[in-house]
Amino acid sequence: MVASLFLLGTNHERAPISVRERLAVTRADLPHALERLAALPAIEEAYLLSTCNRTELYVVGALPQARDGALRWLAEQGRFTLEEVTRFTYYQAERDVVAHLFTVAAGANSMILGDAEILGQIKASYLVASQAGTLGKTLHSLVRKALEVGKLARTQTKIGGKAASLSYAAVEVVKQHLDLKQARVLIVGAGNMGRLIAKIAADGGARELWFANRTFAKAETLAAEFAGRAVQFPALSGHLADIDVALAVTDAPCFILQRDEIRRAMETRSRGPLVLVDLGAPRNIDDSARELDGVCLYNVDDLHAVIQNNLEARREALQQALVIVEAKVQEFMAWYGSAAQGHTIKALLDLAEAVRQEELHKLGGKLSDLTPQECHAVDLLTSRIVNRLLHLPITELKAAAACGDGQALSDAVRRLFHVVRTR
Repeated sequence: MVASLFLLGTNHERAPISVRERLAVTRADLPHALERLAALPAIEEAYLLSTCNRTELYVVGALPQARDGALRWLAEQGRFTLEEVTRFTYYQAERDVVAHLFTVAAGANSMILGDAEILGQIKASYLVASQAGTLGKTLHSLVRKALEVGKLARTQTKIGGKAASLSYAAVEVVKQHLDLKQARVLIVGAGNMGRLIAKIAADGGARELWFANRTFAKAETLAAEFAGRAVQFPALSGHLADIDVALAVTDAPCFILQRDEIRRAMETRSRGPLVLVDLGAPRNIDDSARELDGVCLYNVDDLHAVIQNNLEARREALQQALVIVEAKVQEFMAWYGSAAQGHTIKALLDLAEAVRQEELHKLGGKLSDLTPQECHAVDLLTSRIVNRLLHLPITELKAAAACGDGQALSDAVRRLFHVVRTR
């Protein structure tokens, strides 16, 4: 059965946040989601990257069974029909998959050009998949090379210059409505992004930083780190009257702040506008709360326009980053092609040897009068004939693999000789 590398996914260009949040996989659910995906028929390897901007399945498996199974998996994840999920997803195979992931890692395929957070998200997902045992040789190598590409793009170009991550944009949008140095800022969620937002807000001179998390000890840890205050998560809405800003970045499966809770808080507060920034996927804050007087609510899609002024330098560096990506794609495809061609070459040699042995066996009786030396000569002669016939095809297969474009030739050889290779 022929194994192929392919990708099924959606992102901020293909689907609105209302769709993306239904397809998103939380970090807590990621191990189980990977296990379910890898257990599908014809799937050999699986890697899943899920952020607020994208959910992508990287798979090595036999087509079309593996692709169809992965598409059904996505439909079930988002509670969509197959027709619905197909409208919002893209499919890529082989070289296009490599180019796509390397471009993502370089920050050149994010809502925010040069996204500083995507590398950490790729690495975190890689560690989970490694622990879950769903990676094989191909995906291990692919993701590790993607991390290398991302680091090179950021060290050798300015694509990551002039901070413009979602975390940075979240704090920037707050500054449009109030003086950060006079603001009480509540950060809900104590993960990596919560910590990054806290650092950006602290560096910007925020008056007070409050922290809330379902695990109170984690909120206390961040509060100690930033000389802030930890508050109880169940009492979250009760603090809205006393703060100026709430930035929510949790993976809760439902709203942690409802419209009615926000409305009641607005009726009792006297502190001016309440700025709410929702970085969750799924969304953390009831979107209809933006209709309330005095509430300024932003989600990840809203932040895109906020950061455009910071991206000119990054756009100038984009072409440099893409040159790095292309060079590393060719490098990876040479390795990938060599591995694939190796299996094809072995299968071809095995087939030829099996045919040779079968024909010699048929001649068994006719060769019985030959001396051992003469039998050896016949064996050597037939081996040389097979090797000479296969020399040119094998040489061409190896040459094509070295150039990274041997897939078509390998496919043709397998069809011509009816040989099958697996990765």
